[in-house]
Amino acid sequence: MKAARKIKLMTLALITCMTGVARAGESAGDVQPPFPMPNLTAPTFPDQNFNIANFGAVADGKTKNTAAFAAAIEACHKAGGGSVIVPAGTWFTGPIIMRSRVNLHLEKGAVVSFSSDPNDYSPSVFESLGGHARSGLICNNEGEDIALTGDGEFIGNGQPWWKPVQDKIVERKKDKVQPSPYMSTIPSSFDVVDSKTGKKGKIGRPIFVSFNYSKDILIDGPTFRDGPMFMVHPNECQDVIIRNIHVYSAGGPNTDGVDPAACTNVLIENCYLDTGDDCLVIKSERGKPAENIVIRNLTTHRGHGGIVVGSTIEGGVRNVFADNCHFDGTDTGIRLKSNRLCGGIVENIWLQNIDMGTILTQAITMDMWYHDKKETLAPNPDATPVFRNIHIKNLTCQNAAQAMYFNGLPDSPIQDITLENVSITALSGTVEKHTRNIIETNVKINVPSAVTSSR
Repeated sequence: MKAARKIKLMTLALITCMTGVARAGESAGDVQPPFPMPNLTAPTFPDQNFNIANFGAVADGKTKNTAAFAAAIEACHKAGGGSVIVPAGTWFTGPIIMRSRVNLHLEKGAVVSFSSDPNDYSPSVFESLGGHARSGLICNNEGEDIALTGDGEFIGNGQPWWKPVQDKIVERKKDKVQPSPYMSTIPSSFDVVDSKTGKKGKIGRPIFVSFNYSKDILIDGPTFRDGPMFMVHPNECQDVIIRNIHVYSAGGPNTDGVDPAACTNVLIENCYLDTGDDCLVIKSERGKPAENIVIRNLTTHRGHGGIVVGSTIEGGVRNVFADNCHFDGTDTGIRLKSNRLCGGIVENIWLQNIDMGTILTQAITMDMWYHDKKETLAPNPDATPVFRNIHIKNLTCQNAAQAMYFNGLPDSPIQDITLENVSITALSGTVEKHTRNIIETNVKINVPSAVTSSR
């Protein structure tokens, strides 16, 4: 098995300049963020292994191994920690509830395939998590030193979970129903019977990886396919490393690739994301910002956006640094989105060395009217979005429908934006509404029509 490796990536020094270009596929080396950030180290685990086969698991792709996974994880946790080994084979299971100091390690050829029976994710799962975290196929609550590692695959079998949502989407399009500014995710519920109490209830779609209120998280190596909703979703976690993963969820609605929400101190590197919603999206919660996030060597294909901030950002997003990323086939490249309901202060964002292939709409979007194009939301002093101090450097886009779109509020203009060494080829130019202090240095928009602007 791969031993967990400690890494030192960032220092507390304040770096004021941006680094040079790193080639795609190569390590970015000691890229430092231009904001104070503590050293980030991956958790390590005692050298003791717990093979799920020794706890009764059967690799026939049909036998439900939920109890065997739970027993192996509990034994590992009680022994002071270590690695729960999933050997080669196809292992069918219900939810996997992680515990502190446990590394769930998938050996090469291992496939963990999850049940699509809503009853397997009944309220008893919530009780195991303490009652205040959303259930997931892989989940935990208030833990520390938790890892998912190895070269195997997690398969979410999300198609039955997607169908009610997809049906609603088709119905809305048929009836020409406009998206609501209050809800970007179409809700769906499933009838369940609690296996412990026999009580009937309803649950929503579970998240694929749902880690909540935890610290020292490592996700390194596995492939994740077709989760019911949100693929890798650390929520209010601290010290998170996500690297070397592949995510495939292009067929499903609301299947964000990597979705850190209200997290502090996060490294995301060397990942490939092909999704049915935003590829990498940063969110926050009221009173809990997302901050100190480093992204590097990210490749995305399809999805709503390559790197996205919002729309759930009531707590704000600050201190984000991205370097050496490639987006192709996504709806947008870089996307910041909010409205008068979502609010949130987005500030101190540095994005550099970004290469885009074909982008279906805008290469760069900053929009404070997300899902509110008819301006139905009244000014709200408690939830006025702010976009400021955002820096984009060394960006190229080969083919977009529109180069850039900046759409601020009259009472909160998008401000203090720097664009340096930006080259975009697009069918139309740049639109700016309600902006202030956008500084362009060596910006080239290659477009057959004239640029429109209303600065």
